[in-house]
Amino acid sequence: MKQILSILILVALALPLPAQQLYVGANWHPHDLTSDEISRDIRLMQEAGFNVVRLGHLAWDSYEPREGEYSFAWFDPVLDQCEAAGIKVILDIPVRPAPMWLHKKYPGVNIVDGRGGITYPNHRYMQDVGDPDYQRCALALTEAMTARYGSHPAVIGFGLDNEAASGATSYSEYVRKRFVSWLERKYGTTDALNTAWAGQRWSRRLSDFDEVVLPNGNGQPEKRLDFQRFISDEVNGFYIKMLDIIERNAPGAQTYSNCWYYADGKPYDYAPFVYTGRMTRGGAGIYPGSLLSSDVHSTLFGIARIQYESPTPFWCCEFQTRNSTPGAVRRFAYQTLMYGSEMVCGWT
Repeated sequence: MKQILSILILVALALPLPAQQLYVGANWHPHDLTSDEISRDIRLMQEAGFNVVRLGHLAWDSYEPREGEYSFAWFDPVLDQCEAAGIKVILDIPVRPAPMWLHKKYPGVNIVDGRGGITYPNHRYMQDVGDPDYQRCALALTEAMTARYGSHPAVIGFGLDNEAASGATSYSEYVRKRFVSWLERKYGTTDALNTAWAGQRWSRRLSDFDEVVLPNGNGQPEKRLDFQRFISDEVNGFYIKMLDIIERNAPGAQTYSNCWYYADGKPYDYAPFVYTGRMTRGGAGIYPGSLLSSDVHSTLFGIARIQYESPTPFWCCEFQTRNSTPGAVRRFAYQTLMYGSEMVCGWT
């Protein structure tokens, strides 16, 4: 019996195994280009042997210049040309940054700093993801894009946002009211809240939920922890809603997000979202910096956590393509393959 078992094991080891699909390509922003430049870039990517391109991110108002008015005619030929060139597409749903029309029309979307000042949206991650108007508009965009491109032969997957962990936290009155509602659902009574927050310290007992103010800076660590959990719950709930739409309109498509675990800014725990098992690929932005840079350590930590949370291969949906050390880019790319990557998309 042992001999038969040994023979079967040897035969199994000798059988050819299917090779894992590897993708090499780039992040690309055709909304910056003319039609001639788009055709030129696709030809150059084809000649370079690229077989994938990441599209869509950071371009919300190119697809929806005004609320409910979608502009896809410029983008349809891009996907068609990619398909003709044998280049597959991972298409991000660009729900951040929010367009200027959304900030102007729905003030709850704006970030309010700890002193109560409205922060002008002058860079890419300056919107309150938990705001109901923001989510409604972002989910409508998700619906429109996946309904239109969910069955396009070039599209192999959809990305949920870009670097979801990044961005400033808002301390607006809109956020405070949502936080109060979250606390009421969690604790039920102010007695339970006072116990959890150790309200007897510094005479900080609350007699009504509406006495809750947002934690800003130092202070009660229990309150700050609950506020971080509240922010994280809102963001996770939003991405699960996005997944629902993608799965309905594009069944079988890969789904991913570049999980920026080590980002500064918004306190966000990916685990409740990732552990649903519904996101088929973890995504990582690989920026190891120079050979002696501390960025290497944060990059490896991000990869390690993605591997821990998902048994599937991950995608390097962004990859550093600048380095003064000869051969470094190639070496870093090979290292990602060793860690289980099946895609390297250079930025940009």
